[in-house]
Parts: sequence; structure tokens; C-alpha cells
Amino acid sequence: MERGLTAFDICPGSAFSGLASRCFSCFTASYFCSTSLYYLTFHLLFLSSTRSQFLTPERTISMRLPLPQVKQGRVLADWVTASLREAILNGYFEAGEKLDQDLIAEELEVSRTPVREAVRKLESEGFIELRPHYGAFIATVSRLDIHEVFKVRTLLEAEVVRQVTPLIPEFVLDELDNSLVETQAQVDAGDIAKHYENDVFFHETIVGFAENRLLKEILDSLTNRISMVRRFAQLQPGDYLIESLKEHRAILQAIQQRDPERAVEMMRFHLENSSLRIQELAQK
Repeated sequence: MERGLTAFDICPGSAFSGLASRCFSCFTASYFCSTSLYYLTFHLLFLSSTRSQFLTPERTISMRLPLPQVKQGRVLADWVTASLREAILNGYFEAGEKLDQDLIAEELEVSRTPVREAVRKLESEGFIELRPHYGAFIATVSRLDIHEVFKVRTLLEAEVVRQVTPLIPEFVLDELDNSLVETQAQVDAGDIAKHYENDVFFHETIVGFAENRLLKEILDSLTNRISMVRRFAQLQPGDYLIESLKEHRAILQAIQQRDPERAVEMMRFHLENSSLRIQELAQK
């Protein structure tokens, strides 16, 4: 029987070996390239399809108001802490409100980690309460909180005003006087926000001239708790702001007269009365 031509007939011996080897190599390279491309394409398509399944869907809930972003400190957690602290002091949250940490992270465009660190820091400062198995809540201000803060303030600030009465320059006293006049006009016009700023300015200016560094450090450590009580009072309706302004005026007059004992008496009177007034507001 006549047989057909084979590769051995066309390329005998070593010639066939070399040609076959080259052909096989080309075929193998082509096969693996096409196969690799196929699997790469499949892998990318798989990732694309599964990404939408496993990523958290975009949230549609938003904050009632945009959170202030206080770019304070080099560490991310520091400015998240400062932003949350500012938000709490400015009434972005209600007392006792539960914090949505995922929403806060989304609003500030950060991960959960710096938010958790900020929450722990603010708990240590008294702004937030952590309840096991329930989460983080905005701290409420109790009558006991108010009493304790003002008790310590009265002891410390009475001594501070005794020290600084002979020391505060006249131009600073003029600034305090102008601030009181402006605040009175604002309060008379129904704008009580100015009183909060004036209260901070008035007391911190006096403390700033204290020569006893330890007194200043102790008062500085109480700043956040004092701010919480101030802000609570600020958000309550009533005529107590008018009384507070009158008491500020009496303290300033005693300092202007360079009368330390009178200044101490007026400072104690002011802080003790403020404590009672704010405790009454907390009881309502």
C-alpha cells in the first residue's frame, strides 16, 4: 500500500528535529500567552463583579449639620478629637445622644480608628460617656457636676483675682470694659451667643495674669469641664445672663480700683451665684 509523505520524508534526521522543536516552542508560547491572557481577563472580571457585592453600600444618612473640622495637631486623631469637641460645645449633638461613629468617620473622611481614639480621649475629658454593649453617648450635665466645677473654680479663681488685681495693665482693663459693653448690647438685642464668648474672655484674661503657675495649670486642666457647664447654661432660656453681666461689672470695678479683697468678694459672689442659677436650670 502506498503511504503518504510524512514529516520524516520532508525533513529527515536532525533537520526535522530542529524544525519540530521550533514549531513546538512557538506553539507552546502562543498557547500559554493566550491562556494567560484568558485567565487574567477572567480574574479582572471576577474582581469587578465581586467588588460591588462585598463592598459596604454607600450610606445616604448624613449629619444634621456638617461637623466643624479643626485641623489641630499633626496626628489625625488629634484633629478628629478637636473637631468633635468643638461640635459638642457648639450644640451639634444633644445631651444623651448616641454617637454614630461610622457616620462621623464618613463626615470627616477618616477611618474608624482615629474616631475611636477621639471618643476615648473625650470620655476622659468628660464630654462622652461609654456604655458597655451600647456605645458612646454625649455626656449629660448633672447638678452634681455643676456644683463640683463651680466649687473648685470659686476656690481657685478667688485666689487668682487676689494676685492679679495689682498687676493687670490699664489697657487690658479697658479691653475687658469694652467687651462688657458690647456684650450687654448684644444680650439686650436678644443675641445671647456673645455672652458665652465674653464669659470665656473675661475669666481667661484674669487667669492669664496669675503669677502662680500651678494655679493656672490646675484651671487649664478644668477647661473642658468648665466649657461643658458654660455651654449647657448658654443653651438654656432665662434672665440669668443679665445677672452674670452685672457680676462681671462688679468684679472689674474692684480690679480697676486696685482693691484685691473687694475683687475676691465679688468673684466668690459671682461664681457661687452662677452655680446656683445653673443648678436650677439643670433641675428643670
